Formats: sequence, C-alpha cells, structure tokens
Amino acid sequence: LPEGWEGHLAPRSSTFKTWGIIQTNSVGVVDDTYIGDNDQWHMPVYCLQGKDIESENREEVKGTWIRKGDKIGQFRIMEVMPEIE
Repeated sequence: LPEGWEGHLAPRSSTFKTWGIIQTNSVGVVDDTYIGDNDQWHMPVYCLQGKDIESENREEVKGTWIRKGDKIGQFRIMEVMPEIE
C-alpha cells in the first residue's frame, strides 16, 4: 500500500450465516508497511458452528470448508486520517 493509505479487512454480512465463522479481531487493519511483492494477508477466524457442504462429486462433507474463491471477507483501501492537533 502506498504511504498514507491503509486497508481494512472485514467479514461480509453473510459470513457467519453461510459458514458459521467469525473474524477473530472484528476488523483487520493493514498499514503501509506491507509493501513487498510477496506479502500475504490472512483473515484469522473462529468456527463457531460447522456448516456441512456438498462436494463437487455430490458427497456430503461434514464441517466447515472454505474453498479458494469463497467470499468470506472484504478489503477496503482507505486514506489514513490526518493527524489532529
């Protein structure tokens, strides 16, 4: 992120209903010190209730599974608030 900007990682409104998970710290804040080409951002979650799913070959899978591409969070890039004197 460029200097003066930060990112906010928050769960989507349907995340708990769909997967039974909550984000551990409510909202994650990523500041402009994350500037490398290989930085990875993760969303730590607690699973409070398992949600069984149907796999690609129609088998029922027990527990909560989050697949690549599932939309469990949203990332907003915002300008840092200026210092108040």
